[in-house]
Amino acid sequence: MTDPTHEPPARRAPDAPHARGAEAPEDPLEPELRRWFASHDAPPAPASLRRALDRLPIEHPAVERVRPAVGAAGGKSSAARTVRFLAVAAALTLLAVASGVLLFAGRPRPGPATPTPAGTPTATPASSASSGLSEATPTPSGTRVPTGTPLPVLPGFTTPAPLADDAAWTGLRWTKLDPDDPLGLVRQVLSWSGGYLALGSTTFTSGQTVTPLWRSTDGQHWITIPPAALGQQPFVLAIGRAGPNLVVLTSGGDDRDCGPDDASGAFCMEPAGAVSSWTSADGAAWTWHAGPAGPPDEVPTNVASGPSGMVFADRAGSGSADTKFATPAPDASTVAVTADGTLWRLVDASLLPAGVQMNAVIGTPSGYVAVGAMTTGPDLDAAVALRSTDGERWQTTQLPMPTAKGSGIVEAATGASWLANSIVAGSHGFIAQGVVAAAPGAELWWRSPDGRTWEPLSGYPPLGPTSCEGEGCGGGADGSLAGDGTRIVAFRGLVPSGEPDVKPGDWVSTDGLHWRSLSMTGPIGQVSPSVLPFGLISDLNDVDGKREVWFGQALTSEGSGATPTSTPPDGTTLPIDPTITPVSRSHPGSVAQEVLDACHVDQIGLDRVAGMGLIAHASDAFHYAPFTGQEPELRGSEPVWLVVFSGQIPMPMEWETWIDPTCVDASGEAGFFATGAVIETSTGQELPAPAVSQPPDRALPPLAP
Repeated sequence: MTDPTHEPPARRAPDAPHARGAEAPEDPLEPELRRWFASHDAPPAPASLRRALDRLPIEHPAVERVRPAVGAAGGKSSAARTVRFLAVAAALTLLAVASGVLLFAGRPRPGPATPTPAGTPTATPASSASSGLSEATPTPSGTRVPTGTPLPVLPGFTTPAPLADDAAWTGLRWTKLDPDDPLGLVRQVLSWSGGYLALGSTTFTSGQTVTPLWRSTDGQHWITIPPAALGQQPFVLAIGRAGPNLVVLTSGGDDRDCGPDDASGAFCMEPAGAVSSWTSADGAAWTWHAGPAGPPDEVPTNVASGPSGMVFADRAGSGSADTKFATPAPDASTVAVTADGTLWRLVDASLLPAGVQMNAVIGTPSGYVAVGAMTTGPDLDAAVALRSTDGERWQTTQLPMPTAKGSGIVEAATGASWLANSIVAGSHGFIAQGVVAAAPGAELWWRSPDGRTWEPLSGYPPLGPTSCEGEGCGGGADGSLAGDGTRIVAFRGLVPSGEPDVKPGDWVSTDGLHWRSLSMTGPIGQVSPSVLPFGLISDLNDVDGKREVWFGQALTSEGSGATPTSTPPDGTTLPIDPTITPVSRSHPGSVAQEVLDACHVDQIGLDRVAGMGLIAHASDAFHYAPFTGQEPELRGSEPVWLVVFSGQIPMPMEWETWIDPTCVDASGEAGFFATGAVIETSTGQELPAPAVSQPPDRALPPLAP
């Protein structure tokens, strides 16, 4: 007969899962179970289970969701409590799988979902977005996507608050980022009525190629959109707005020979197959549609969002149109448009200018502007700019060939071709860039206040011509241009060697004519940056796998650019509670260090801690984080430690990622509460945060120096 003193009391499983965020009814055996576990050592587990549990913290550092603080006062030895508590947590996890309810974290969760096969785009109709995943949509014909291991999910991050479009930048505070910091991958930020969408550079991580995508409601706290939400496709080609929808264009990939010297792996796959068009009304649930026809590698520079939706201009196989020694345009572009991202329609060729190839397209508040080349004779082309109000009917303007004595540039009449291959925009003007299609292939600039009238820009102001000498050098600007539709940035990075007389510089303009020089402090970036609402990202990634990233935080005359200490979902900033003593980041003290250890801050990262402190009463926790009020651990009057995290925190034991969770350390035992939304790792489905009876009204102090 089994010894009853070594068996816990039997517990009846709940009849049905409870509503999310509601309090589970008290089980009569709950007090007896707690007393039994408090008075018995953990029963021996099977050897196979012990080995698996021993491996989990090694393979998945965040797996220990809860752990008592080492050396906390009260109770048995910390080692005994840790083993027993993990055993209880494991038992509760098994009960959660059996009953479909997560018992520890204060929020019920659905039972495990059936994973979507990797590489299959999942369609979520608007009518079912709140009820879960819909049936998978078949993979579009010709699309190659991974069919093995799901693509890795990169972490989220925090940034300074976006500056207003009319804020005058006065300086940049440069810092060198860790190569693994996800912020360093960001190359574009798109604002919309519900917040922001950020597109990252394609990267190689965990042995796979992936293009990260993030969303944010306030432009500061960024959460990852998992690749599963976009069909596990490795390339996110472009993001935009069309009608009421956010639109993301993706494609599969094809392996290519990247050479034995390429240690990074990032360039060993290229976009291939058909383009998919994904739409969303909220940035969380995405619906698949067939995308525009055309080469996927042309999408990043040839897609634009404007008042009539999105436009895609196929370059017609230009091949070397973006190289210095460009060749004439062989064919005219085709154009596709969409009003809302759900249906792409090819524009009638009769509406397009004959013999014109579009090399780059951007959107404006009043329409679209493109630049490219137009055939003017046998093997001759001239640079052109195009303008359209609806993306279908285009007006063409030939860009003048500038005269530059002594530069090697020749007049058009002598037989040289020239073309425009890129364009940057500010809120009040444009700069187009091009080249002469003949040696020495000088760089050309033009400026326009409205996309209609253009004039040459001689001397590449404010950068000036390059002063370097030698083959392949000279004949161009001494720096680079970048823009985001609001600001144009002229950038000359720090030159590590070779040109000691070259000084770094940065200028900003809204019209491409009037420039403001920016002060710069800190380690300055070396390569052309991406322009973001809160500053610049300069990312250098070489074929040897070495990556260097610099972030230049934009400053204004008021010294703005600092990240608010606490920003709830509605975007307002909460006041910091002055009665709570801040914890030092560098010298936290023994008790606070134990709390940090118990909450796994050493693995999650100090930069993810939005606030931390010891509050006088557990029942006051709702003032500092969005608790439901149904958490039994937070009903007492004893003091507890709270650690509020910002961003996405992986919870591998649950196959979930928790957004902005809170760690509570009470009486030496710590646990995480899902105080924000939750993303199902295997499916990409997002579960919204539980409703709270009273939103937080104050903030914990951020970590002090």
